[in-house]
Amino acid sequence: MEKGYFVACYCIYISIRSTNFPLSISEPELPFVEREKTANYIKLTIHKPPGVVELYKVTCSQNCGSQSWPANQSTVVIEFGPLNPYTDYTFTIRAITGNKSSSLYVFSRTEEAGMSSLEVV
Repeated sequence: MEKGYFVACYCIYISIRSTNFPLSISEPELPFVEREKTANYIKLTIHKPPGVVELYKVTCSQNCGSQSWPANQSTVVIEFGPLNPYTDYTFTIRAITGNKSSSLYVFSRTEEAGMSSLEVV
C-alpha cells in the first residue's frame, strides 16, 4: 500500500499601501465671490468651493495691493482701500492647492464721491 502525502498550502495576501508616492492633486474649483463697494473701499467675500483649497491670493491690477489668506474657513473677507472714487478695479483671485491653482477675475467700480456741501455767503 502506498503512503499518501497531504500537502497543505496556506496563501497569505498582504496589501501594502505606500504614501511615498505623490498623490494626484487636481486644480481647485473656483470660489463664489460677493462684492460690496463704497466710494473708497471694495470688500470681497470669498465663499469656499467644494473640494480642497489651501490658500487664496488676491491681487489688484491698479496698484491697490495684494493679500493672501488661508482657506481654512467657509468664507474669507478681504477689503481693499482707500481707493479712488468712481474708478474701475480688477481683482485676480487665485484658489491654490499644492502647486495647482485656478484664477477668477472680478471687475468692480467704486461709487461716486458724495457731494460736498457748499455754503454761499
